[in-house]
Amino acid sequence: MLLLAYWDGASIMPLDFSLHREKGNNKKKSYGLTYKQFRQQKPNKRDKNTPCAKRVKESDKKKTNTFVYMFKRAVKQKFIANCLLLDSWFVNYEILKAVTSIKQGSMHLLGVVKTGKAKYK
Repeated sequence: MLLLAYWDGASIMPLDFSLHREKGNNKKKSYGLTYKQFRQQKPNKRDKNTPCAKRVKESDKKKTNTFVYMFKRAVKQKFIANCLLLDSWFVNYEILKAVTSIKQGSMHLLGVVKTGKAKYK
């Protein structure tokens, strides 16, 4: 589960979330399920305009792309925080661009940067 939450130092208020699944590299256990378990899942035909169908489609998207969408949605609803705290998985160019493009106020970004050859300004 990917969670966008507000923390005031004492309590956490969830703002948005998305559920994700990953196929994984183990061909014998796609999505962490054995072949038999995977086949036993009930297939559902969903109308593409329903919220359920949108959530299923969202479950296969990259978490970093989903975060940018969730962040922009929170800002559109007039939610601006002083600081944004991110895990190292979420510190990349697209997210830095999304956070720095906020015009309504300044928001500091705190995140662990992956070690590598990337250069940051």
